[in-house]
Amino acid sequence: MKNKAVSALKWFWMVSIVTFVTVFISRNHEEIWDALQQIHAFYLLLSFFCIAGAKILLALFMRYAVWSAGRDMDFLTCFKIYNISQLGKYIPGNIWHFVGKAAAYKGQGFSAGDIRDALVAENAWLVGCAFAYGIVLMGIFNFALVEHLFSSYGMYAAGIGVVLIFLAIAGKKLLKIRFEQIFSDRRMNFKIILLQVVIWTLLGLGFFWLAVPFQDGEGASVFMVVGLYAIAYSIGFVTPFAPAGIGVREVVLALGLLPYMPVEVIIVLSAANRVVYMAVEVLLALASQRWPAGGHTPI
Repeated sequence: MKNKAVSALKWFWMVSIVTFVTVFISRNHEEIWDALQQIHAFYLLLSFFCIAGAKILLALFMRYAVWSAGRDMDFLTCFKIYNISQLGKYIPGNIWHFVGKAAAYKGQGFSAGDIRDALVAENAWLVGCAFAYGIVLMGIFNFALVEHLFSSYGMYAAGIGVVLIFLAIAGKKLLKIRFEQIFSDRRMNFKIILLQVVIWTLLGLGFFWLAVPFQDGEGASVFMVVGLYAIAYSIGFVTPFAPAGIGVREVVLALGLLPYMPVEVIIVLSAANRVVYMAVEVLLALASQRWPAGGHTPI
């Protein structure tokens, strides 16, 4: 019954997003067309290379997460598993990239406990670091906006926090997740945090470069945009009814950027970022098919 309700909510969300976008484009097609014409190929390339750099480092981060769970894989194997499994998040259901990665881990000889701990370590670090890094940057460079977002949507954020705490407790008690082992290596923890800072900076820059043509003297700073993007991504990631965070990420970005640019521009930038992001993922998945996996490659 619960699965049917979640599935229905996902379909309702997707239909709502498609309906909103269709109506919005029909009513604002001239402004949207003008905004599209202002996105230069040079900034698209900059965005592409920033996102590609982040995605390559995410494969290294995946290797660190596997290490923290007590196993080891070479970088090329991690690169192949990560990039191919990422395409699964675009399949309806919002779980197939986890399923694909779990199957790949099993093929590498991981036990059920190893698979569980590797997935928990990777996603806990990913979401936690993205949200924390975003809050730090936003708090330093635009504290007023942080106050506004939390005063308006604090209950939603608190609800997510309660759910995550409940899942952590349940995972510890019921699933026997070895949190002590996952987070016990301080040197590895430090490496992961530094790597996450670089990753989220690159991903945020991938969005920022697209927004440059629309900035003026009073535009949003690069630090504010990077922080906002990290927060938007993390919230979209943990929202169960939004595949790949679609709609949720864009709403958070719009709430933060509305003081600096009109909503039609924000929608165009969000859509362009999605297209570039997906293009990077497809190209890296294709490239990984041509790279032989196996062997030990210390990094």
